[in-house]
Amino acid sequence: MSQRLEVLRRLPPSVASDLVSEALLYADESERFELCRVAVEIGSTDCLVAVLRVAPHLGEEGLELLRRPADLTAAVAAAGPEQDPALLRTVLSLAAARSDPRLLPVVARAVGAADPAVAETAALALLAVVTARLGATGRQRPGPEEETHLDAALATAAARYRTHRLAPVLLAVAVGSARPGLALSRVFDERDHPTSVALRGLADRTDEPLVRWNLVRWLGNPVTARAAARGFHRLRDASAYAETLVDGHLLLAPRRRRLLRTAARPLQCLPELAEAIKLPFRSQAWLPELVLRLDISARSRVGMLADMIALPSPVARIKCVAALLTQSPDRTAATLETFAHDRAGVVARLAMHGLVGCGRLPDDQLERLEATPHPAIRTRARRTLLARSAASYFTRWLLVPEAVRVAAGRRMLAEERGPFLAGLQRCLAEGGEAGLAAIMLVRRFRLERAVTAALCRAASAGDARLASAAVAALPAAGGDDATRRVEAALEEEVRPRVRANAVEAIARMMAREAVHRLAPWIDNPDNRVRANAIRALRRYDDGRAAPALRRMLDDGDPLHRVSGIWVARTTRDPAIRGRLRTMAMTDPHGEIRTRARRAALLLDAD
Repeated sequence: MSQRLEVLRRLPPSVASDLVSEALLYADESERFELCRVAVEIGSTDCLVAVLRVAPHLGEEGLELLRRPADLTAAVAAAGPEQDPALLRTVLSLAAARSDPRLLPVVARAVGAADPAVAETAALALLAVVTARLGATGRQRPGPEEETHLDAALATAAARYRTHRLAPVLLAVAVGSARPGLALSRVFDERDHPTSVALRGLADRTDEPLVRWNLVRWLGNPVTARAAARGFHRLRDASAYAETLVDGHLLLAPRRRRLLRTAARPLQCLPELAEAIKLPFRSQAWLPELVLRLDISARSRVGMLADMIALPSPVARIKCVAALLTQSPDRTAATLETFAHDRAGVVARLAMHGLVGCGRLPDDQLERLEATPHPAIRTRARRTLLARSAASYFTRWLLVPEAVRVAAGRRMLAEERGPFLAGLQRCLAEGGEAGLAAIMLVRRFRLERAVTAALCRAASAGDARLASAAVAALPAAGGDDATRRVEAALEEEVRPRVRANAVEAIARMMAREAVHRLAPWIDNPDNRVRANAIRALRRYDDGRAAPALRRMLDDGDPLHRVSGIWVARTTRDPAIRGRLRTMAMTDPHGEIRTRARRAALLLDAD
């Protein structure tokens, strides 16, 4: 036998083809398989037809042989399987085994066969080829020729659904509906077509794994979109969820987002937490967005988001916090506090910002947040506490920038005027930085009359800075007490800083007597007192102030000359420009020359 087979292999293909075809008709079972192997090696259409006819007697071995040829289309057409049920079943099995779309015309016609067994086999073969070529989601892109065969076969099978009602055909059509071709689209255009009606029912009722896998993909198909959205709760496979949520393609399309709100059981539309943890990070990141799009109560939504603190993806947890910030603060405060202890610093900071910003946290919780190592959270908590009450304001007002201090102080003045003024008076009595900050607020808010007594006491303080600032604020307070305190500072004070401010204060408080009161001080040995006196006198008697300023600029003490330049800058006297230019060139001190030159340029600009 082996010698005869070897002879057949050496013959020309045309001769060998005829001999093998004839030999297969009369070969016994022991010789048939070897002859089929030679026929497949020859590969002519006649040989393949002969093999197809005897393949039902070979079983799985025959199917394995027929997987080798590249193209069986011509052989199947020549064999005419529709006339031979056994041959037809072989071709159907071969189509499923090879996943060959070129055999689908035979498969599609066999779906409408009168024999139920043949029709069932054809339906299963159609489903196998479609899922192999289009994938379980129907999103794979076959070649143009294969796509044409698939589209035609699905359209033919769908058009005959009224007669056969086979579930595998419906599943195959459902897979193809993810990206339907022209022929299948024509079937879907008929909204009342039995296939369209059955597809909607399939997505709405069945628990078939393939359907569950495709549920979300069908949201983009107008035929199955609404039914798929209603049956979205049947999506239970972690792998399907992973593909569904990856990169947010489900949630980025507005139409799909709207459809999700029609889900029949929205509370069951999320994977179990144990399954969600296993999802890829690119899919986990979209779970919070899915929670927001489902039509569920606010309480359920917050509960679902709270459970997601266990997700490994930091991006998912950040989105959970961001989603919680859109909900009612009354419901989310406890959950945000849990997220505030997240292992990822960025998640914890965002949660803390949300906690602080909700405005309903108790003071003790804000104080704990104020002690956090995160600078941004610490600052936010401190500023929130600053605006809670006057007592809280004066506890931490020196720890915030001046602009924040002023803004919060203005609010306290409007809401708690009495306690706020009492706090200012306490700070004036304490002195130090608190006293200086209090005087700044008093002058900013024009509260001098309300705290005159405290200012008078501060003007006698041992701290020269506090006393001088208080004396400068007393003219706006007015009244006999303030006047007496300024006069005492002018006559009795030995600290130059305080006396210098008293000189200007007395000029503002006693305008009619200003010239008389200021004249003794325009030649004072202290440069600050002398400068303030000359500057104040210039407002009332320029005839006396101008010669006094020239004398100060010609003084032998460098400090007096520096203070004289300051007076010239602040009073903007154009008559003094020539003297400043001379100083800029001839003064022995470089610092004084620089100051004089800058002052001269300033006056020239005027």
